[in-house]
Amino acid sequence: LADAMIAEVVVVSDCDDDDAVVSSSASSAATVLAVDCRQEYCQPQVAFLANGALLLRINALLLENGGHLRNAQELKSFPKDTIRHGLWLVNDLETPRLKPVDVMSGEEHGTYDCCNGSYGRLGVAEGFRIDRTRTRIVVTARRIGTNTITYSDDLFQLQLGEAG
Repeated sequence: LADAMIAEVVVVSDCDDDDAVVSSSASSAATVLAVDCRQEYCQPQVAFLANGALLLRINALLLENGGHLRNAQELKSFPKDTIRHGLWLVNDLETPRLKPVDVMSGEEHGTYDCCNGSYGRLGVAEGFRIDRTRTRIVVTARRIGTNTITYSDDLFQLQLGEAG
């Protein structure tokens, strides 16, 4: 992982609504929610849902204590095999915990890939799409790590929470 590109998912709580510019005191109000450990594989995608939860498509490094990597400086000290690609929810921004979103019913999270932009012809839209109510998403996924090679994605529609 020494050459891996990373991305941080950061929430800034101090913003001037008049011109949507982050204030000068924002450095103290910025919280790193997660680190995407393999950005070169697929770009992270983040969206707020109607209920205030945050939906992420990232390559998360899971820790033995049930948490996940939030400090990019610590990346070198962890084995690569604990990185898991997929969709995740963060329900509480104050104490962020990644909760896996099960896309393929009956399949273990991480045994399928949600990054259709990394293969196929150029120009294909990448990532999930969210409806205007911010309660449903559409995403493609394909099984990985099996003896069967597949070049097609399946399309899934997921209900991820009610407004409010």
